[in-house]
Amino acid sequence: MITRALAISLSCLTLCTLACGDKTMLAKVGDTKLHQSDLDAYVAGRSELRSSPDALQELIDSAILAEGARRRGLLDDPLVRARVEQAAREVLRQALVDRAREAVANPQALTARYEAEKVKLSRRQVHVASIVLHVVPGKVSLEQARAKAFELRGKALQGADFQALARENSQDPTGPSKGGDLGPLLEGQVDSVFFTAAAGLKKGELSQPVELGYGVFLLKALDEPRLVTPTFDEARPRLEVAARNEAEARLLADLRAAIPVEQHPERLPAKAAAAR
Repeated sequence: MITRALAISLSCLTLCTLACGDKTMLAKVGDTKLHQSDLDAYVAGRSELRSSPDALQELIDSAILAEGARRRGLLDDPLVRARVEQAAREVLRQALVDRAREAVANPQALTARYEAEKVKLSRRQVHVASIVLHVVPGKVSLEQARAKAFELRGKALQGADFQALARENSQDPTGPSKGGDLGPLLEGQVDSVFFTAAAGLKKGELSQPVELGYGVFLLKALDEPRLVTPTFDEARPRLEVAARNEAEARLLADLRAAIPVEQHPERLPAKAAAAR
């Protein structure tokens, strides 16, 4: 009797341990255990639920519906099964890509990349004032704008104040307000033809008229062109994007080489219909 009683006690203890041993379980729906990680995943992207006491109940209700779908055999429906598998593929894909990106986009890796690419990150900078003369179809031709630019250039070479000429003649907002001063401009911020002309000027020098599609520019260099290297904080967004994209491309290339793929594009509905 003692032995039988002991056996029963041990059996009950085992059942209790199995039922109560998972201290991280928040709820159990059918055979599905829900943990904090499940709740975190559920509320991710739902900011209104993150601090809501209803979040767990909503997760439970969602799990109840999913369990009901399983019990009613919805996973046997090819379309439902395909959607479930697609969702799983997307989650796995994103998790793998995120881990690959994190390895190259952490502060230490980005700092090392910045030091290695500092020279390549540097860009030329110019500081010029401009007079803009617009070409207006049917009213002001390119030839007329060009002639006016040469006229103003001649006045500036004879000693007329460039800022005053810009205020009186420039058709750009910086003319009246700032005497044509465009402030510092980095290579890539403006049209390449404009920047090349500006970068070829020494401080105080006037350009020849610069023709773009919508008008003619006359430039005066306010400073010498110089090379500007961005700080780490300024360059970090560009470095991070490049590092993440490269990591994903490397990962995909490695996996393409390692995982066999068999394709049958001829079985696509459009191709199959065209072959009939």
